[in-house]
Amino acid sequence: MRAISSGLHLEATVTPATARAGEPFTLTVRAVNIAGSVIQEVNSWVTVSAKHASSGQPGRGTLFTTQFQLLQGQRSISESYTFVEPIVIVARDDAGNAPALANAITITPGPAAVLHLTSNPTWLGGNQHSTLSAVLADQFDNGIPDQAMSFTLVSGTGTLTPIDIMTGADGSARADLQAPRQPESEIVRASAGGLSSDLTVAVSLVDPNAPGGTVTNFPNPCHPPQQGTTLAYKLDDQATVKIRIFSQTGTLVREVNFNRGATGGMSGLNTWQWDGRNGAGDVVASGGYIVLLEAQGAGQTVNVMRRKIAVVR
Repeated sequence: MRAISSGLHLEATVTPATARAGEPFTLTVRAVNIAGSVIQEVNSWVTVSAKHASSGQPGRGTLFTTQFQLLQGQRSISESYTFVEPIVIVARDDAGNAPALANAITITPGPAAVLHLTSNPTWLGGNQHSTLSAVLADQFDNGIPDQAMSFTLVSGTGTLTPIDIMTGADGSARADLQAPRQPESEIVRASAGGLSSDLTVAVSLVDPNAPGGTVTNFPNPCHPPQQGTTLAYKLDDQATVKIRIFSQTGTLVREVNFNRGATGGMSGLNTWQWDGRNGAGDVVASGGYIVLLEAQGAGQTVNVMRRKIAVVR
């Protein structure tokens, strides 16, 4: 058996210089001597890792193959990587030979696989705006840039205005959604790369995720008799509901009652429109009014809520 030459070290190369995320490229590792000759007696196990080509930090993606054995001093394998970034591959073996640093390869996004659509904020009050963000990504969630993106209002009476017509470097494009004044659901669709995604944005007087006991009204102030106000409140459970409106001096102005489980007394969101009139049917004077809402369940108080309403005639 001939002696192994001195200066033994690993060499590594990758081809081609670019590849899409998740798609194959070729990694070749060789055990060579100082003259560059392959040493066929070496059959060591090689472990490979990736690091960013510029910063030297560990790669943010995953190599498909991280360990393999050299056969007669060399081996070429089909490799892949999942994150979009330029990388170099470091090869080390269990024989203690000097490690190899391969030439750089740039990983680009793979084929479009998913379209994410989100809204900020996730719900809207009347006449409010949200920013819709659509992100076109490959199967590893890498954003795909420079792709045409369209937005469509599938259902609802809001106003949808595209901000971007092409995806940016992170694969995202944006649109503005302005809610109508009345509560409803807006269904928006984003389309790009042969994919589409729908999102429902609730237009509500009360946060759909708010707990029971939450109350608000819109508009505030209101302007009777031309414009009343809608009181919106959430109940933890079905309840018998009593709504009383008082003047600032404590005089009872109006009282309404709703049966348990009926309109106004259901679990979840309920609404009642006050037309700005007192119990006698007269329009109230300008000023501040206090709403006291009491919800009585089966033998216990479910919620007690208070709200100030301004009237401007």
